[in-house]
Amino acid sequence: MIKPAIILYVIISCFFLFSAHGQEPGIFTISSDSVELSGPWKYNPGDDLSWADPDFDDSEWSFLSTHFEDPDSISVWEGMGWFRARLDVDSALLHKPLALLVQQIGASEIYLNGELISSLGKVGASPDSERNIITQFSVPPIIIFYESTNNVIAVRFSNHRAGEIIRERGVFGFILTLMPSDNYLPWFNKMAIMIKRYQIFFTSAALAIALIHLFLFIFHRKARENLYFAILAFSIAGLAYAPYAPAFVESYRQHLLLMGIFKFSLVLTAIFGSRFLYSIFYEKLPRQFWIILFAGIVMLLLSRWLSVYEFYFFVAFPLIEMLRVVTVAVFRKKPGARIVAIGFAALILLSFIQMAQDTYQIHPASEFFMFTYLYGILLFLIFMSIYLARNFARTKKDLELQLNHVKELSEKTLEQEREAKQQQMKQVILETEIAHRKKELEEARKLSRALSELEKAHSELKNAQTQLVQSEKMASLGMLVAGIAHEINTPIGAVNSMHDTLVRSTRKLKDILKKSAAFDDEGDNRLSEILKIIDDANKVIQSGTDRVTTIVRRLRSFARLDEAELKTVDIHEGIEDTLTILHHEIKHNITITRKYGSIPKVACYPGQLNQVFLNLLINASQAIEGKGNIIISTYSKNSKVLIEIADDGPGIPPENIDRVFDPGFTTKGVGVGTGLGLSICYQIIENHHGKIEVESEPGKGSKFIITLPTNLDKIIENSQF
Repeated sequence: MIKPAIILYVIISCFFLFSAHGQEPGIFTISSDSVELSGPWKYNPGDDLSWADPDFDDSEWSFLSTHFEDPDSISVWEGMGWFRARLDVDSALLHKPLALLVQQIGASEIYLNGELISSLGKVGASPDSERNIITQFSVPPIIIFYESTNNVIAVRFSNHRAGEIIRERGVFGFILTLMPSDNYLPWFNKMAIMIKRYQIFFTSAALAIALIHLFLFIFHRKARENLYFAILAFSIAGLAYAPYAPAFVESYRQHLLLMGIFKFSLVLTAIFGSRFLYSIFYEKLPRQFWIILFAGIVMLLLSRWLSVYEFYFFVAFPLIEMLRVVTVAVFRKKPGARIVAIGFAALILLSFIQMAQDTYQIHPASEFFMFTYLYGILLFLIFMSIYLARNFARTKKDLELQLNHVKELSEKTLEQEREAKQQQMKQVILETEIAHRKKELEEARKLSRALSELEKAHSELKNAQTQLVQSEKMASLGMLVAGIAHEINTPIGAVNSMHDTLVRSTRKLKDILKKSAAFDDEGDNRLSEILKIIDDANKVIQSGTDRVTTIVRRLRSFARLDEAELKTVDIHEGIEDTLTILHHEIKHNITITRKYGSIPKVACYPGQLNQVFLNLLINASQAIEGKGNIIISTYSKNSKVLIEIADDGPGIPPENIDRVFDPGFTTKGVGVGTGLGLSICYQIIENHHGKIEVESEPGKGSKFIITLPTNLDKIIENSQF
């Protein structure tokens, strides 16, 4: 941030051509151009009004610059003194009004040829009697020279707070500039209006942005980045207001207050600028922020004893850190990082342009670009606001998507509840029919038939309850498999019977032919070939009938329509029965590896376990794209039986692991799966007092682990008591 006095000095330097042709120290030549009386003046400490007399002999006085900024000049200052200089005026300027522009930090009385022409502040011999003022924009006194030579200007000047002022501003004293009043007054009015407009516009813009984001935070308190940005915008408003307000005040206390506001705003800008960037690009605050916060608090506590330049030095570290955060965010392609980078780049670029203008005294082509760094600050605020608005819009869009998703889930839930109600109604109707049938059987008092029908009804009730646990697909498959097995069993029995008859008949025919001598050798050879063909055919028929008989047995074993009761079975047989059902689907692309261990028989509901094996094997085969492997392992551990079914498919994403057993959850797509298979498996294993777990690694496959107790019958008996 460039100090207003320095800015004004650069503007004046660019606007006017200074020419001071002092023939010797303490003598200034006033030509037709504007002249800054900034060379060494004759100086004498103390106070005596007779020193304003142009005829006073000041030959014994020393020489000293009126602009105190170097240590040598400051060390000789005693708080009050007089400065005198002789003015040689060009004849072209005689009898013409000239404006005397005064820039000072202190109190002064200016005498021209012994007459008081200007009094700024109150000159005093002590700090209590003195009233310092700081002038930058003030209406200058108008003076007229009547003689070319023998013009003496004397300045009575005091400043008893020089040490404090040097610490705050780095300079004190006064500078006098003479210029044609026709040039100065229009320029003065134009500059005053322009600076006021800049101050009002940029301060109001920053305050408006701050209020907008403060209200956004109030309405949505979770978005704390709006709060940090609002405080940042408020502090930037202070940076836009405080440096230009001193141009329109004279009180030194007001200047100190404005300088305090400026320092406070600098610290807030550094703290909340970094806090804002951390909030949008970091999940957790880094320790750099706490260092910045602690250093900022220390700077504010010591602000009375620290100069503004030391505050500039403090702000350098947060600015570098903010640049680092933005650069890293851009390289990591964080959302919105480019927007933030553009705003930050505009701030840095325009600030460098401002520094170049001030350093090399480059006069901009237009007054619009007089204070380019302010446009950089405004662009920075605008782009940060665009970033937050973009985040707000994205959040709203995400909420709309989530609301639509919730609506869809609600509709699905209502549909599922409706279906559940329908099932409950069917169950009530079924139970009512069974109760009515029992009542009819009891009323018939036919003990033998009543007992038989009651057992049949009980069996049907058990079957109905089993069907409610199983899916409709499993029930239909079981009935279809049982029917097919029954239908195949009858003709295969006939084939077996007739094949046995054919074998015996062939054997008798061979015996008869051996005893007969009606054939020659050639006939015997042909007969032997025919008999060999018949034997081979018998072997093929025998092999085929054995295979069909095995399949029928497996099918009937898998269906187990008569085994809804608790039974002790061999788990391996159930797995093999299930593999027989799936043989046509997996025989081409999938290799089944059996790693059966030595396990005891298990008390269970065989039909329900077969459904679990079928669902898991179907899921494993469908998960494998192309050729693959399914490994089935069994082993015993801690009096429990464990069955593992693993595949080398693509695996289950980590985010879906906890949802695979949820009813309705499926990753197979619309029309492919219902999402009930694993849910039914989970319920069946729960009913067996066991557990089912899943392990999966993306790209390496999935493994389902079933743990079953071997003594389910005893567990059920103990739970009944």
